[in-house]
Amino acid sequence: MSRTALYASVVLVLLRGCVPSCAPVVVQPDFALAVPAPASNASWPEVVNALRAGAGVLPVEQSAAGTHYAASAAQCLANTGQLGVPHTLDPSLDCGAGVDTKAAGIGAAGSLISFAPVRLAPRVMIEHFANAPFHAMALFDPELAVIDYADAANPASPNGRNKFTAAVWVHGRRDTNRRPLARLVAWPEPLWAVPGTMRLAEEWPSPLWQCGLTESGPPMWFAAPESGVAPVLSGLDLAPVSGGGSVPLCTYGAADMDKGDPSGRDIAQQYLRHMAAVMVVPTRPLTPGDWLLKGMLDGHPFSRVVSVSG
Repeated sequence: MSRTALYASVVLVLLRGCVPSCAPVVVQPDFALAVPAPASNASWPEVVNALRAGAGVLPVEQSAAGTHYAASAAQCLANTGQLGVPHTLDPSLDCGAGVDTKAAGIGAAGSLISFAPVRLAPRVMIEHFANAPFHAMALFDPELAVIDYADAANPASPNGRNKFTAAVWVHGRRDTNRRPLARLVAWPEPLWAVPGTMRLAEEWPSPLWQCGLTESGPPMWFAAPESGVAPVLSGLDLAPVSGGGSVPLCTYGAADMDKGDPSGRDIAQQYLRHMAAVMVVPTRPLTPGDWLLKGMLDGHPFSRVVSVSG
């Protein structure tokens, strides 16, 4: 079966008095059409907007103010080596010469933040955020009209963690009248390969807390932000397309969350509620290749291919 044929679809037979030989009416998928990842030399805005299109939401623009906030926050965190949650800057630490401290505080509070031991390309960092589900929900929020990216490197950063810091400003212009392109916003997208393993420390708040795991397969999520009513998933099955056994899944929504760091859990619940989302976590890592997730979604059969990278 082709990947296109495996893509989510719903078939309804409308009787309307026709004879049994009447052809079924195919209803368009609830998900956005698959959007391939852009070429390796694509700019980070192209990557963001390709991701958003594949998830089913409108593109975003950039702003000078947001870039300044993100850049200030990234440079300050790289210079100070601040540990713990980075969204509130430690006032006892010096952001460094030439860094706009006020802008750094605004940027830290309003940006997605990630750290790496070495400098990474912007598109790599954007895809990293997409693979972190609670950060991805912010990145794919239909109301967002502006997203800005900046990073900073400081090999001498204290404590080592913040040698390379990336910030994505997601508190830019919002528009509550912006509507999703598709009823369901979801990740992973069919034509974007995702890592087969996620570890507990790779995202805060962690999607693994509720499942009691230290590592898992790539977390998946399904959201209905326009209706505000989270999708109802049942009868889920995840197995290799090439054949093999199914992987047990851990599924939860905002109302189910009762584990993990309380402050982080509150943030995770806010994202799940804002996006009207449900999380689906494979309880073990996935081997490279194509996997098929199928089941019932709001009472209708669906299927999605998840491509796992090596």
